[in-house]
Amino acid sequence: MDAEQAWQSALGQLQMEMPKASFDTWVRDTRVVSYEDGKFVIGVRNSYAHDWLDSRLSSTVNRLLMGMMNQSVDVEFVIAETEPESDNQVGSQDDLPDKNDELLVEAHYDLAYDEIVIPEHVTVVPRYFLRHLRLIGPDLGWLYMGFRQAAFNAGARRGSKRERFSGKTIAILSGISERTFWNRVGKAETWERLKGLVTTTEASPEWDASSATPRRLPRRYIVAMTLPLTAPDTHSLRTWLLSNVERLGGPENVIEAASEMPLEELLPPDALAKEDTSETVTAILHSLFGDLIPNGSLIALATRLHKHIMPDTNRLGVTHFFV
Repeated sequence: MDAEQAWQSALGQLQMEMPKASFDTWVRDTRVVSYEDGKFVIGVRNSYAHDWLDSRLSSTVNRLLMGMMNQSVDVEFVIAETEPESDNQVGSQDDLPDKNDELLVEAHYDLAYDEIVIPEHVTVVPRYFLRHLRLIGPDLGWLYMGFRQAAFNAGARRGSKRERFSGKTIAILSGISERTFWNRVGKAETWERLKGLVTTTEASPEWDASSATPRRLPRRYIVAMTLPLTAPDTHSLRTWLLSNVERLGGPENVIEAASEMPLEELLPPDALAKEDTSETVTAILHSLFGDLIPNGSLIALATRLHKHIMPDTNRLGVTHFFV
């Protein structure tokens, strides 16, 4: 029995022994990348599948393959590229960027609390994100979630806030095809609607000519990990603070009062965006009162007001399995 036949037989056995959902999610798309001297290298589609299989199925797979090959074997799971799935989006395979193109994704935390205190083992966003979802729609909502997962992974793996990812990786994290991903990120309308959530900038210079083979530098994507307010809510909060600062006796008092107000009064759900764009609570307070309140006190007040609007007890968790 050759390596490919052995692996297909192992897949058949695993399919009978495992829950259908687990098999379809983690095992079905695996394939033999190479086999030599008893060592199987098995390709998986992403890092989540790699970690799941490596931690839960290594011993089982070794046992199955050992019996089929009638010799000692070793199994290694690796992340292997697969062909992009087809869909009905406009564009052909030739329209996709070069496979060597990379995207530089950077996480931006406006609050140290969000960066340190809340480790996001799943993709977690404040339930307030539903207000953004009403404005940007589900398609761009999933795209933001994909960028958010990538940005968190960058920090989780190396203690850094940035890392290079392929478009295919972020497409998988967004639950869409690679073609759909490139179609969306190539539209100016996408970045206009995601303003405040994901900011993109062209690499400068565009090409790295320092090596023997010039390569395109990655476009940079800055992901708001501290969720900003929507444009209508930004306008409502600014207006309320400025209208009441004198009546309540100064900047610190008006921020404390805002942190106690019912949200439907502070941020009316039917408010319309005027000239304001989407901003974080911290950015709003800095622009209004940065010269009047010491920075340490301002950060503490911003954290309190932010947590009043987006409390930790009211969050959405999207598991990678669901995506």
